[in-house]
Amino acid sequence: MPLLLQTKLLRVLQEREIRRVGDLQNRSVDVRVLAASNKDLREEVKNGLFREDLFYRLNVVELRLPPLRDRRDDIPLLAHYFLEKLSANLKRNINTISPKAMEMLLKHQWNGNVRELQNVIERAVVLCETDIIEVADLQLHHVREQDLLESGLTLGEFEQRMVEKTLREMGGNRTKTAEKLGVSLRWLQYRLKEWNRDAE
Repeated sequence: MPLLLQTKLLRVLQEREIRRVGDLQNRSVDVRVLAASNKDLREEVKNGLFREDLFYRLNVVELRLPPLRDRRDDIPLLAHYFLEKLSANLKRNINTISPKAMEMLLKHQWNGNVRELQNVIERAVVLCETDIIEVADLQLHHVREQDLLESGLTLGEFEQRMVEKTLREMGGNRTKTAEKLGVSLRWLQYRLKEWNRDAE
């Protein structure tokens, strides 16, 4: 959220008033705010990217949800939920994920968390030609095991290498890179800025 918008939200929370676009008077509001972020907001505050006063105003009750890769038991449940929902929405009669495909889902790192899983299942539902999702339908981008287990490579360094490798494969096209990785373009641009690659 841009800093200017953060200021406006803080004002709404403090004064409990809004002014609609084109209106001439303020209106009282009584709202409860549920805010979610995939970033460490305390770090964002330290880096000047999130207002400290808004952080403490929002942070009344905090719930921390571990990333999907740290709760792999949830992957089969979520995958089948998305499969059922998306099959109905796209009018496809697909109701099963093969054991090998599920094994691949369980091994994937899921840097894009639940949203990435949903995108992968949706793509598989669109591409699947039978009533069972197979490994080929997932089109997950994997690296060699020896690259992943390279000595001294942290998760952050692995993430950066994966992004930069995919960016090269996509000819520098950020939109295609984000799609290939199963993440949002905004997430990709933030990471590139963080790694001082934003100007490239």
